[in-house]
Amino acid sequence: MKIVSFCYSVGNQYCYNQIIKGKHLGVIFSRSKYNCIDELCDDIVSRMAHDALYKQPYCIYGHSMGALIGYLVSKKLQEK
Repeated sequence: MKIVSFCYSVGNQYCYNQIIKGKHLGVIFSRSKYNCIDELCDDIVSRMAHDALYKQPYCIYGHSMGALIGYLVSKKLQEK
């Protein structure tokens, strides 16, 4: 199963290295690109909707601010 993970607010692509053993396969989002969390979540949902990998089962995981992003993304995905 694919794991979609969102790190804490000052984290980076290496924050889950112990869990994923260096097999980072995701997209890194630039913090400066978005004016608010809704813009970030809309962009994530848009990318997920167009990626065939998300047609298979996956889970969403986040820590701290990443948990909020994961929750908002999950909520937006359910509304679609």
